[in-house]
Amino acid sequence: MVDVKNITLRNIQTYGALLPPGIVRCNETNPCTGIVFDNVKVRGWWRLLHKGYITENVYGEVSSSKPKPLFKSETTGQVEIEDGDEDDFASLFQEIVYPWLA
Repeated sequence: MVDVKNITLRNIQTYGALLPPGIVRCNETNPCTGIVFDNVKVRGWWRLLHKGYITENVYGEVSSSKPKPLFKSETTGQVEIEDGDEDDFASLFQEIVYPWLA
């Protein structure tokens, strides 16, 4: 098996995505570790349905990213879910439409 570790995505933004942001799946016996999403923002209509990343067996950190991939913490081994991660229609409209008008 190939080790997947210490990968950082930083300052990435996409607008008008037709499909949910992606899949980050790793092997149960050889999980991905050290994965960092820092300021990764993917905007699309699918957020109205509260869809996001599909993740499995991934350990890492997420900061200032939307939607927030559910990575397990390297220290606790648990997924850290924060309150206030929900989107409302007005903020989604502004995030999706405004960049096309500017």
